[in-house]
Amino acid sequence: MTISDSDHPSIKQVFFNGKLAEKHYKQHILPTLDKQYAYLEYQYLPSTSPAYAALKLEQKIEAWKAINQSMVK
Repeated sequence: MTISDSDHPSIKQVFFNGKLAEKHYKQHILPTLDKQYAYLEYQYLPSTSPAYAALKLEQKIEAWKAINQSMVK
């Protein structure tokens, strides 16, 4: 299944939970996507893992609000 198949035509953005997820997607999935999905926007979000301590929880929450903001566009 692709990220925006005929069952989900309203998907406009893909969010990544951490840089590793973004890296794997761009390396393994993006090259296989049909050109019809070129309109998709991508956004990295800081990992929710407690192992990623570069940001405080409050900073992570603020960054993740991007998902809510994208839904009201």
